[in-house]
Amino acid sequence: MSVRTTSDLARHAIGNANKVRHASTTTVSRASKPEHGQQIYVFHQFQTNQIVYSLTKSLKNNASLRQLPFNGKKTVPRALRKDLWAPLALIQFPEGAGSIGLAAFQKLREYRRLHELSWDDSLLTDDDGKILTRKERGRKISDQKANSVADIASVLAKIGTPEGEKIGLKLKAEGEEGVKVPTVEVKWSDLMDAQFAETWSENVIHDKLEAWNNNRLPSSERAKLAEEERMKDPKVLAQLERQKKREEERAKQEEEKRLQEEEKERIKAEKHKLHLATKAEKHAKYLADRGITEAEYQVELQELLRAKAERQAAKLAKQAAAEAEKEQAKVESQQTQTESEQLKAEREQAEKERLEKEKAEKQALYFATKAEKHAKYLAERGITEEQHLQEVQELLKAKAERQKAKRIAARQRKQQMKQSKESEQSEQSDN
Repeated sequence: MSVRTTSDLARHAIGNANKVRHASTTTVSRASKPEHGQQIYVFHQFQTNQIVYSLTKSLKNNASLRQLPFNGKKTVPRALRKDLWAPLALIQFPEGAGSIGLAAFQKLREYRRLHELSWDDSLLTDDDGKILTRKERGRKISDQKANSVADIASVLAKIGTPEGEKIGLKLKAEGEEGVKVPTVEVKWSDLMDAQFAETWSENVIHDKLEAWNNNRLPSSERAKLAEEERMKDPKVLAQLERQKKREEERAKQEEEKRLQEEEKERIKAEKHKLHLATKAEKHAKYLADRGITEAEYQVELQELLRAKAERQAAKLAKQAAAEAEKEQAKVESQQTQTESEQLKAEREQAEKERLEKEKAEKQALYFATKAEKHAKYLAERGITEEQHLQEVQELLKAKAERQKAKRIAARQRKQQMKQSKESEQSEQSDN
């Protein structure tokens, strides 16, 4: 017999008390999952119209690829692209009919495989009788959308029939009344797709399939529920109330501003009207003081305006004449300036020619004097020009030899200094 110590009993009691304290009093209600086989999801590919059957709401890559037969090159992808696959229909069986759903699922897959692997000669040619290529024939065989809809209608029509019992669509008897054919609901993404089948049995009900995204509600319903939940928040209600008050105050201010503008316009119109009345009264008094009528006043006014126009015309003519004289004087000054510039250029050119002539004369005189001195030098020495040139060449040659001897001597001195420096360094290194 095992005996617990007091500390173990206390620890156990405290743990149970904590469990009771933190436990929730509300029951958690989970959404009941449909029976296995109660729902059959039909998916199709947008581009090729390939069909895949599934017992779950989401496609599984490996299981779906096993349903696609090889109908040619690139007819079976390496992996499913979820953006190219969408639900075509949902086949909903009643509760307790999961076995019928599984049998229907099996027959639909068998029929679809039969269509893709056993086809007649109509798929060999197109509408014009032209032989299809491998690629075109594979694309045509992969298009199983119409065949799958017809298969669904055929399988659902066999439920409760002797032919259906042979393929597994067997019903359970209910009392003395015998067998009752269950009602099957088919929800379509596009109700027009149901027309691919020629007839539908009476036990089939068609409906619209609501779009889903990641097993969630449609976006419109999610947005509606979120808005309703947000409107229950006291902070949001207070914010809306404040916003409503601000809008009312803004509308009141705009109304007051509009009334003020209307009052300003009314006062301005009254002032203008009073101004016109005062002006008319002064004009009538002016005519009475002068003892003339309105017509005589208008004649005088026209004469004054005509005289004013004549004065303005004379003034404009005078201004135009002054502008013309000014322009003429400007043109004459420009001509005079141009002539003076031409004379200046001519004088500069003449001076330049004179200087060049003097330079040429001086240069000729210099060369003549130099030639005369050279001739005098040759006469004094009693030699000819050839002898003089020979002496000059000998002098230049002697000068070149002296320069060469200097360079050789400098090179030798430099080499001797280098050798002496190297010998000193070697002696220092030996020491």
